[in-house]
Amino acid sequence: MNIYFAAPMFAESERLYNAMIVESIREKFPECQIYLPQENGDINDKMAYANSLMIAKADTNEVLKSDLMIAILDGISIDAGV
Repeated sequence: MNIYFAAPMFAESERLYNAMIVESIREKFPECQIYLPQENGDINDKMAYANSLMIAKADTNEVLKSDLMIAILDGISIDAGV
């Protein structure tokens, strides 16, 4: 099963939280493939260039391949990237 994990990722605390949750899911369900956008170096390497179109295409391709989406919806408002 392919899973897309949608969550805020602009603060280090958010990235650490996402990684912790995804690691836990991977341990419990090793047969699942989880896409965590912050792990995609092609669009998140701050030493390289990625514009909004490149990011949207990469993430959209992963959404379309997914069987399930897990989205973090806590906070005052839903993160724009989610």
